[in-house]
Amino acid sequence: MLKELILSAPGMPPNGNFLAGYRLPERFELPDDILVFMHDWFPPKTFQHSRYMLILPAVPIEYRIDNDVQYRIEPGQAMYSQPCQNRELQVTSSDMQHGYPRLMITFTLSHDAYYLPDSLLLDISPKAEEILSALLAAYREERSVDLTIQLFFLLRELSQHRAEVQPVRYSPAVLAALKHINHHSGRNTSLTAMAAEAKTSVSNLRLLFKKELGRAPGQFVAMHRLKVAQYNLAMTSKRVDEVTQLCGFQSVYAFSHFFKKHTGMSPLAWRKLNGMPEDPARRKR
Repeated sequence: MLKELILSAPGMPPNGNFLAGYRLPERFELPDDILVFMHDWFPPKTFQHSRYMLILPAVPIEYRIDNDVQYRIEPGQAMYSQPCQNRELQVTSSDMQHGYPRLMITFTLSHDAYYLPDSLLLDISPKAEEILSALLAAYREERSVDLTIQLFFLLRELSQHRAEVQPVRYSPAVLAALKHINHHSGRNTSLTAMAAEAKTSVSNLRLLFKKELGRAPGQFVAMHRLKVAQYNLAMTSKRVDEVTQLCGFQSVYAFSHFFKKHTGMSPLAWRKLNGMPEDPARRKR
């Protein structure tokens, strides 16, 4: 095999010049300042920042892009987001166990590079999956050079596999109800209030949710409250009583019962395992 490779190699450099070889593209740059992380909670706002991003979901998730078009991303697909692009995760799951698990890969570049995808939605090929595995290994082992090279390979491979995905369109009533859940930031909201926002009856709203999303509206409200609670427990230093109030529960006991029912542990135990510990100086006396 090695002998065949050697004997089949070119016998002469380009143009017969032994002093000039192939050069990198002008202004060639590799990804830098790379972050890789996974989470499944629901962020409480629209995100926009100056970093490039790849989002790879483990379950179907939906994003509204630039306050305009909504897309559903399936497992086996990825979303490529350029800097300063508005991304708003949508309330379209009522899966209490999984929520919205997705792998996020963010990085910086001083300018767009030729190997970056030119499409928002991409298919993950078997080759891309192999590269992703090597990338995650390099990240865990803090091999920054290998990490950068693997991300370059991943972006280049993904750019060759544009996904044919059509925008998601819900009925006006369902869309209005989902926005109502989202904009209430995890607080409880009644079916009556949701139906009023959607300008329809409670019974019709139930039917539309079941038809278009396969779940009852109440399941979406409960899952959303759980994910907003998890986000605040993991990513902020809010006390449990503050998260209780934020999510619209009447007491810490009611909130803790709800949280333990769906996660198997108390809010403090979940925070200790998944996020920053509660600041003793801020505990309620």
